[in-house]
Amino acid sequence: MASVESSASSRLVSLFSAQWSRPILVGLVVGTLCLLGILTRPVGLLAMIWPANAVMLGLLIRFPGLNRASVWAAAMAAYVIADLLLGTSLEKAFLLNAANLCGVGAGYLVWRLLPPNKLSMREPVSALYLIVVATAAAAIAGVIGTVAGAVLLGLDVADAWVFWFVTELVNYIALLPVVLSAPSAKEFTHELKLPDLRTQLPLVLPALSLAVSCIITIVMNGPGAIAFVVPALVWCGLSYQVFVVSLLSLAINYWSQTVLTTAYLHDVIGPSDERELVSMRLVALMIALAPLILSIVMRSRDELVNKLSLARQRVDMAMDAGGIVATWELDFARGKFMVEGKLAKLVGWEGRAHTGIPLDDLLKSIYRDDRDLVQEALRTASATGSDYYCRYRMQTSSGDIRWFAAFGKLVRDKRNILSQLVGISIDVTEEAEAFEALEQSNRRFNIVSESIPQIVWSTDAKGRHDYFNCRWTEFTGIAADSITADTWKGLVHADDRARVEQVWRDCIATGNTYSLDYRFRYRDGSYRWLKVLAKPLRNSDGVITRWYGTSTDIDDAKQLEAEREIVASELDHRIGNLFALVNGLVALTLRDASDVKEATGELRARLSALYDAHTLIRRKSDEGLTVTELLGQLLAPYKNGDAAITITGDDLPVAPSAVTAVALVFHELATNAVKYGALKDGQGDLRIELCNTGERYAIRWLEMTQSPAQSSQGTGFGSKLFNSIVEGQLRGLATRSIAPDGLTIHIDLPIPSLSGTTKQQS
Repeated sequence: MASVESSASSRLVSLFSAQWSRPILVGLVVGTLCLLGILTRPVGLLAMIWPANAVMLGLLIRFPGLNRASVWAAAMAAYVIADLLLGTSLEKAFLLNAANLCGVGAGYLVWRLLPPNKLSMREPVSALYLIVVATAAAAIAGVIGTVAGAVLLGLDVADAWVFWFVTELVNYIALLPVVLSAPSAKEFTHELKLPDLRTQLPLVLPALSLAVSCIITIVMNGPGAIAFVVPALVWCGLSYQVFVVSLLSLAINYWSQTVLTTAYLHDVIGPSDERELVSMRLVALMIALAPLILSIVMRSRDELVNKLSLARQRVDMAMDAGGIVATWELDFARGKFMVEGKLAKLVGWEGRAHTGIPLDDLLKSIYRDDRDLVQEALRTASATGSDYYCRYRMQTSSGDIRWFAAFGKLVRDKRNILSQLVGISIDVTEEAEAFEALEQSNRRFNIVSESIPQIVWSTDAKGRHDYFNCRWTEFTGIAADSITADTWKGLVHADDRARVEQVWRDCIATGNTYSLDYRFRYRDGSYRWLKVLAKPLRNSDGVITRWYGTSTDIDDAKQLEAEREIVASELDHRIGNLFALVNGLVALTLRDASDVKEATGELRARLSALYDAHTLIRRKSDEGLTVTELLGQLLAPYKNGDAAITITGDDLPVAPSAVTAVALVFHELATNAVKYGALKDGQGDLRIELCNTGERYAIRWLEMTQSPAQSSQGTGFGSKLFNSIVEGQLRGLATRSIAPDGLTIHIDLPIPSLSGTTKQQS
């Protein structure tokens, strides 16, 4: 409960403090200043120094939050109480202070009508608005005070208004600048800090000269002597801040009024003396107003200079950041080139940069190979009215060659005639060198990529192809300008396409190395095997930016590999057949021989015959044989036992180029006959019928067996080799039929394939 009461009490104290502290403070300030003014009031006249009104108005303008009824009431009470304390009647106090408050209110209302911050004493126009506000306040105070002057002081109405108006005007103009330009609490100590005479004597000299001028004025005596302070006041206006100058002006204002009044108006009696007093107060006002206006103008100029300097620094920073080394203008009428910035120092123009550089000198500084380019760009811009742009080289004062880019816009005079070209120059040496290095790198890459036998290609980060070297066109027959990002997909063999696209998508997603073999369409429509390898290029953050790859033609290697497989298979087949033949010959020999010695001799003879047959074929393959001779040599080792081998029909010479192929065909048939057919057990018959029809040569291979023919004939590697030779190499046809009692094979060959005329024709 106690804490609640304490909290409520503290809130009430805070509320009371917020509501009444300001009115009380304003009342104390106004009351004190009123007492000071009353003490300077001559007998029967208004006070010479009356700071209360000006300070009250200045506080309202400086702190708009004081515009409250409580503040106005406190100020009115302070005015009245001050008069009453010094013996002024209540009626006189109310009349006089009603004029004071009405003047303050009128000045405040006029200030509210002005543009914002126009009485900040920071712009030259502030002096004009100061006079406007002071005049309005003094005029209204004079109207209300006319009644008080006529009634209380016995003045003429016109004289009373003039006297009141001038007195108020002098006080407002003398005191308002002090209040309005006063520094904040944090700045106050810094503003009034006395300078160190040893290091800042020039700052003290204007104030010292003002004090000396005042002494000279007193010594010289006479009404005109007051003018001695004017030069010193001007010097102060040029040197000091507005607040300091306003304090000095206030002091000189009141000092000059005091000096003039005490020196020349010892006894103020009659209207003429009142007019002289008014005249002297106006003189003092004008003398004090001049340095104040000058100080405002100078401080505004200083702020403008500071802003311009700051803006120039920002421009210089922006120019440095953007590589801008100069701002320039070309005057067509004078034929001069004016420049500001680092460019003038680079090329040795420091002394002439602002006055103008003749065009001939400008062209001499430009690299000789670029002078025509610069002049042509100038002529084009002048003729067409377009913006000027040119890249060129200049020789610096140290002899270096640097690249610059100039941008300019044309300016027309009042007669719409081209008068100037204004622009900027940017030092692009680093960019030019980097561009040249990049071009050199690209040239090296192009030389390398165009000289290697592989297809070189690249894609963007998403795998879209955007570059192929010349090997692409040589391989595919598709011109470079006809390539799209997905052209390559349509050239992949249909059987490989799904696999290739899947692997490529996976590599794009994972960044793994792309390595794959697949078939690609050649320019003649055939498909050749390529080995494709690609790796990603990553930036400093590890993000893939591009892919670079090569495609190598490995079709010959693939074919060689296939041929090796065929040779290996054929070798395996031949070795198998050899063992089968030997096994068959052994079986035939042992079946007919009566003892081991006889069997050994016959077996040796048959193996020798088989060897002699192959030797004869190999030896005469260069000379050529007939079909009958070839068959006789190949079948000689198998003529034994009950098996009968018969060759009938038309003989035909076999060209040397066809001997091996025909021998392989008959050798395959004989081997199968030993393994599965008529020559297997020595009980079968083998008949070979030959027929020459003029254009075709027919061979009928007939095997008659006691047991059913085996269906395995024609399914192994040898049969595939047989078909490949007959149909591929000899361009013939082969058919086979199996019956319960044997096997029949029909071979139909073109005569040219046996005689060798096909090769000659080709």
